[in-house]
Amino acid sequence: MARTRCVVGPHAAARACATSSRRGFAPAATRSSHLRSIWLSALGCALLLATACAPRAPAIASKAPTQAPESVVARPSRASWATDTYSPRPATLPDPRDAEVAAACGGGIDAALDAVAEQVVRSFAATNELPEAQQLEFLQRRAGNPHVWARTFGAKVDGGVIDRQKLASDVRAAFGDAALRTRCGVASLRTGAGAQTSESLAVVSVEVVADLAAMPTRGRTGGWIDLDATLTDGVTDGRVVLLPPRGAPRAVLSSTSQGAPRHVKARFALAMPGRHVVQVLADDGHGPRPVLEAEIWADVEPSSSAPSGEVPGESAGDAVAKIDDALFARLNGLRAAEGIAKLARDPMLDGVAQAHAESMMRHGLLAHDVGEGDPRARIVAAGGGAFKILGENVARAHDERAAHRALYASPSHRGNMLDARFTKVGIGYVLDAERGEVWVAQEYGG
Repeated sequence: MARTRCVVGPHAAARACATSSRRGFAPAATRSSHLRSIWLSALGCALLLATACAPRAPAIASKAPTQAPESVVARPSRASWATDTYSPRPATLPDPRDAEVAAACGGGIDAALDAVAEQVVRSFAATNELPEAQQLEFLQRRAGNPHVWARTFGAKVDGGVIDRQKLASDVRAAFGDAALRTRCGVASLRTGAGAQTSESLAVVSVEVVADLAAMPTRGRTGGWIDLDATLTDGVTDGRVVLLPPRGAPRAVLSSTSQGAPRHVKARFALAMPGRHVVQVLADDGHGPRPVLEAEIWADVEPSSSAPSGEVPGESAGDAVAKIDDALFARLNGLRAAEGIAKLARDPMLDGVAQAHAESMMRHGLLAHDVGEGDPRARIVAAGGGAFKILGENVARAHDERAAHRALYASPSHRGNMLDARFTKVGIGYVLDAERGEVWVAQEYGG
């Protein structure tokens, strides 16, 4: 008798958004630090991975970019880094049997995401586990895909074959209104024969709100890199943040064109050998958030494995029971490890953070503004008008440690966490027992 498994990735793909303001509210990319989350940014947000049969929150996607190649692109090798990072990479399905599932992705099939899906399905077939967020992001960057907040879906049948019609329906339901903006990679694997047949299928999806012109994955110290990102309709106010191999993230001078489509352009130098992470942020109507990321390795070969998830100083929260206290301890542990003065808890900021965490969960939206004002408006309304600089990180993850790591991993969010100008912080959280998620908000003041 056929046995079917549908798995939801139990991990959070964290992305953070950071914002700060001096007599106003401006994204972190205007500072030498960065972060925001929603799916993680100086609002620091984290996005959960999901699977086809047990979908979690919907993703964000967009239409095809204006600089798409004219023909189908070969899939990047599974074993080596792509020469360039860019999107989209139009592709055809390697297995026509998966066409019905792929049709749920209104934004089409992407060759780099297909390469990622091929690796995911092989691992899923052997372990019944979907990749952790950092591993998934590593596979994307190695394949040359720049999108953030990817999601994975997995289905497996022992003793039979997958009902692709049902799976396609589940995936489409998970995408919801974002289906037309969702781009995917789809891969399946069948082993054995007859009653011993086992079939696995994996979908890797991204909601596209921007696309990236080709950018090299390797470079030279002192060399200059040009960035050209295309924003989709309704997305504005692009900014660029660069995280060097050592030191704090910094804002990169950039420009956003007017008219449609909007282009975000920037030029920056690789100041030292090692791994550089460049992040593009933009406003999707709910505040600034990361929309693209790329890695450039200067004078060293790209890593063959995903970076360790542990964050400097994070063990400071290991023995702390309450979620907000643990997040606070980990945050100050990080600052201590970097030689930055610790933050003090502020009851007013705590209240603002708690209210925002609850509001995000209630609306099912990880963002800086869910209809109750941006961070500055909410903090000032609560009596925080004396602060000269404000910031916010938001995240959603399967636990508080994952949320903390997600924020740290995002160049823009880490900027808020390590900004020495901040002296106070408020932390709020809400547990969603049904989904096994925690929603987190951090409000910063200085």
